[in-house]
Amino acid sequence: MTACRWPITQTAVDAKHALIVDFAVTNDGNDHQQLAPMAEAAKSVLEAASLTVIADTGYQNGEHASRCDQQGITVIVPAPLVPNTAGKAFSQSQFRYDPEQDIYHCPAGEVLRKYKTDQGKQTYQYKTNACPNCPLRPNCTDSKFRSIALHSMPMPQSG
Repeated sequence: MTACRWPITQTAVDAKHALIVDFAVTNDGNDHQQLAPMAEAAKSVLEAASLTVIADTGYQNGEHASRCDQQGITVIVPAPLVPNTAGKAFSQSQFRYDPEQDIYHCPAGEVLRKYKTDQGKQTYQYKTNACPNCPLRPNCTDSKFRSIALHSMPMPQSG
């Protein structure tokens, strides 16, 4: 958790009636740990058997999404944009994940292997050493290497 100098207000709103159904004030520096508590509070206040929650990317947290799913709360949160791309690079969706081998294949066909675990963000980072000499690098990153993040507790897939 990142401490914040100023309090941040979390708000759950009933979209149909445009009414605030719950709120909380936190000192967290981001929304990463707020998805489940706010969704659970909204479901309780509304006395709903099930609920659909729509939140921005800052709320993406696989553990919280799983917790919500177990309680009949459907979570819709967009995947985060890939950093270091400046809008001109391959999107993360163009990298193919192979769960059996726990690797990614980049658009150039290179293999990205797990090299780092970020406990705070609950993500694994993948990269390849082929980036510096890759002819597609200008379409991929301005950095020396491109890395891909995978949530260690993936968001439930709808559909």
